[in-house]
Amino acid sequence: MPVFLDNEPLDVTMGDLAGVIEAARQRLADRKRIIVEVSLNGEPLVGEALANHANEAVGDQEVRLVSAEPGMIASETLTQLLRLLEAGEATMQQTADHLQRDDYGEAMKLMTALFETWQSAPVGVYQSAELVGIAPDSLRVGDKSLTDLANELVIQLRTVRDLLENRDTLGLADVLAYEMPDTAKAWKAVIEELLDRIEDAAGGD
Repeated sequence: MPVFLDNEPLDVTMGDLAGVIEAARQRLADRKRIIVEVSLNGEPLVGEALANHANEAVGDQEVRLVSAEPGMIASETLTQLLRLLEAGEATMQQTADHLQRDDYGEAMKLMTALFETWQSAPVGVYQSAELVGIAPDSLRVGDKSLTDLANELVIQLRTVRDLLENRDTLGLADVLAYEMPDTAKAWKAVIEELLDRIEDAAGGD
């Protein structure tokens, strides 16, 4: 059973893939690192594929595991999310412009990308905070907690959905031009605060 952790041989006795991964996690515990990649015979295993192979006997198959610091993973996720929100600000204005010109088809194409960004923001921030051991609701923008911001975003997205269903292009254009930009700025502020705290924590290690 050839097993490698960060390209170094790992001596394990567990017979299935789940056992191998758990043994690697225990080895990494003192180093404050987490497993971020698993491959079997050179094939990356992600999501459902990893779950399907979890109880599979490893035998003579080669297992390679890659680890990383949680702070690095969280920072990469948050930086990518920040870029999406920044790009989304321009997309919101473009969408509002299309709606004001009654170009409903093109506006809907842009709306799809915006919804994906808005829905990914709370998930990305919550998961990143938990990954590095920061209480999500310790993150604040003014007097609002992360939960407050997430609840407000849900309400705004419902409003946008209702406007879309009613084909209220003027109302939707107003929301995109005058309300959602403030929401995007609030989420950017949260992400920037979390990135600063992750950086500070790394500097103190």
